[in-house]
Amino acid sequence: MQNMLPDLKDWWADLNDVYSKVLQMVARRVGDNLDRLKDQKENGRKVGMLKWKSPREYRSLTYNQSGFELKNTSD
Repeated sequence: MQNMLPDLKDWWADLNDVYSKVLQMVARRVGDNLDRLKDQKENGRKVGMLKWKSPREYRSLTYNQSGFELKNTSD
């Protein structure tokens, strides 16, 4: 999924405003969640599907690099 990110940035211009590391971590989180659902389903549990969140509802991010600081601009 991470290999598709450059093509997705060409297709959806808003993704160019997001740091590539953040997009990579989002792709990893989605992949991990799908793997966990698959494992639970294989173990006989009833599972649903991942729910779509609009960009306004997706309010967390994971950034796995050091050497940066966050600025609180929202007071």
